[in-house]
Amino acid sequence: FTYDEYRHIFSSDNKADEFTKIWTIKEAYIKYTGKGFEIPLKSFECIPDKDEVKINDASVKTYKILNTYVSICAKTEKFPDKLTDMTQFFLQSC
Repeated sequence: FTYDEYRHIFSSDNKADEFTKIWTIKEAYIKYTGKGFEIPLKSFECIPDKDEVKINDASVKTYKILNTYVSICAKTEKFPDKLTDMTQFFLQSC
């Protein structure tokens, strides 16, 4: 992670949640690029101050499901409000 991401996590009241959000955003982005861990995780920054983060040409939306987070990365800014709507999202993206 970057220095500012670490700072964000450790200054948070819920460190586990903030860590998980940042991790899922980074994971979604490196999968989106198709390069995986060839991209160093500290080569880009994503501090989740809202549910959607922009990284280069992609947008990442984070959803909370029960006690964890799921992040979806795509070249769109039109994400469904709820993760239960993902089937419709994928059909529209194809």
